[in-house]
Amino acid sequence: MKLVLLLLVLLIALGILLVFLPMYLVWTNMHPPRGDGRNPNPRKLGLPHERLDLVTNDGVHIVAWHLIADSGAPVVFLVHGLGGSKVGMLDYAARLHRAGFHAVLMDLRGHGESGDGYCTFGLDEAKDITVVLDAIRNKSGIDSGRIGFYAHSMGSSAAVRALASEPGLRGYVIDSGYDDLASLLRDVGRTFYGMPGPITQLGCNAYHNITGHRPETVSPAAVLRDCPAPGLFFHAREDRTIPFARGRALYEAAAGRKLFIEVPGDHLAATDEPGYENKLVEFFRQAFARPDFDPATAPLSGDAPLSSKN
Repeated sequence: MKLVLLLLVLLIALGILLVFLPMYLVWTNMHPPRGDGRNPNPRKLGLPHERLDLVTNDGVHIVAWHLIADSGAPVVFLVHGLGGSKVGMLDYAARLHRAGFHAVLMDLRGHGESGDGYCTFGLDEAKDITVVLDAIRNKSGIDSGRIGFYAHSMGSSAAVRALASEPGLRGYVIDSGYDDLASLLRDVGRTFYGMPGPITQLGCNAYHNITGHRPETVSPAAVLRDCPAPGLFFHAREDRTIPFARGRALYEAAAGRKLFIEVPGDHLAATDEPGYENKLVEFFRQAFARPDFDPATAPLSGDAPLSSKN
């Protein structure tokens, strides 16, 4: 009898664990470390800039930096990933600024210097980008007919939601993005946490319970199917944060002319590859200059070749 009771208790404990573990893991990832939103900063790098303090339509304070280029130059928005900040994008922004572009980088809600807010993996973060876009769009000296964005990981989902339908979008670069949130939650549950397939659905349910939205509504792939702008995609083959298959599926869904570059290593490993920043700059240079630009056929200069597969 005692053995039966013990087994019953163990089964109940296991059931509770299986139910609450996915919710705990989703909740934890929705509350990442803030990242440093202050140091270094554009002033220390000698970059002409302005600080933007803005408020979204749902009342969240957003802090952004605008690196100011020559009058009439195009603009690139840079969006960090989960647990990052605008500081982590500053080197890339400085490189793009030296190439002659306005560069705009921001702290998404719950990150850096911006206001509180849990991460929704692109759903609410799109509002943060939109308020920055609205502030930048009509500034004198910016060619709002030539817009681009460069985004990492979770930030790519937000950037796609906020910017892919912009008529002035001329090109975008996504590093380690994903196609849709429901598939990502299931994949990460299986591959990273070793959960059985049916249990991974509980992670999707947890997201729905916390946000009030089904994760299927967060689908960058669905948005890019209607986006004609050219795109450049990077993804690492051994990525454990966002599995390679999710990045490849996002690329396959994109409607515009496109190029997919895969590299060895884990999450965001392409950023450590020689020639990465040169390819980034050259992509935007050609995308802003040529309406017929095709990254799959146009040479993108770099210090060393990164493997590409289309």
